[in-house]
Amino acid sequence: MSFYNRCIHPSSPHRSVLSVHVKSRIEHQPPDPAQQLADNVRLFVANEGYDIPPPEVAEAVKGDSSLIPQNLYALIVKHGYNKDRVAKSMAKGAEILNAQIAANAVVNGKNVASSRAIKEVKVDDIHKFRSTLKLGEKPSPVLPLETFYESHLPRL
Repeated sequence: MSFYNRCIHPSSPHRSVLSVHVKSRIEHQPPDPAQQLADNVRLFVANEGYDIPPPEVAEAVKGDSSLIPQNLYALIVKHGYNKDRVAKSMAKGAEILNAQIAANAVVNGKNVASSRAIKEVKVDDIHKFRSTLKLGEKPSPVLPLETFYESHLPRL
């Protein structure tokens, strides 16, 4: 108790605080939203049980984002899958796809700057910094929950 009271307790005059800052030596490159969208669509197609080569899925996702569902439907049907089953999969994936497109801010194949970019903030005065923080806002997910879907396949 004496060690705690002398060295750790906030009111102790002998208390010391250690602050460690870790900075990566690797430059952070944000992922390409178009590539991220293609990867997520490829994962969805595979989880639905369709065996489509990844380059073909990536090609179907390129271009106008409003044409992606039609392109995917035509691609999957071209590989010999049942049209009704493909239509059900596309209906299931439409909401996920729209949320993913909005999250990645991909408009007609062009990147749009995201307002959710991570910014580094250097804090010199903790009291001044704390006064700038907003109180009372509820937490929100980084990506909309609609972008996630259940998979029956195990993940490692």
